Amino acid sequence: MVAGVVFSYIKDAPELNAEELQVPLSTTILDRDGNVVAELGAQKREEIEYKEIPQILEDAVLATEDVGSLNIVVLI
Repeated sequence: MVAGVVFSYIKDAPELNAEELQVPLSTTILDRDGNVVAELGAQKREEIEYKEIPQILEDAVLATEDVGSLNIVVLI
């Protein structure tokens, strides 16, 4: 039964488009000395590596997700 429900969602799902999965980053404009003049974009984003995420932030996100999982009802 679960497989049938999953299949019904998958068969109607749109095809994945790699361009739409990319997160738009801000554009940074520098002067000739490398100083930031402006940052352009609707949202100010900066790409970072996973190792740059502070442990306290990771713990906070995981704790929030753990609390949310208590409200999940599994139908078998």
